[in-house]
Amino acid sequence: MKNIYQKIALLLAFGFFVQLISFAIFYRQVVINRVITEINYQENRRQSILQKAIDDVQKYRKKQIN
Repeated sequence: MKNIYQKIALLLAFGFFVQLISFAIFYRQVVINRVITEINYQENRRQSILQKAIDDVQKYRKKQIN
C-alpha cells in the first residue's frame, strides 16, 4: 500500500514540475513578446521623428533656394 502512495506522490510531483516548467516557458514568451513590442514602438517613434526632421530640413532648403 505504501508503494502505491509513493507512486502517486511521485506522479503528482512530476506533474507539478511539468506545470512549473510550462508556466516558465509561457511567461518567458510573454516577456519576450512585450520587449519586442516595446522596441518596435520606440523604433517607429524614432523613425517618425527623424522623418519629420528630414521633411523640415527639405522645406527650409526650398525656402532658401526660392
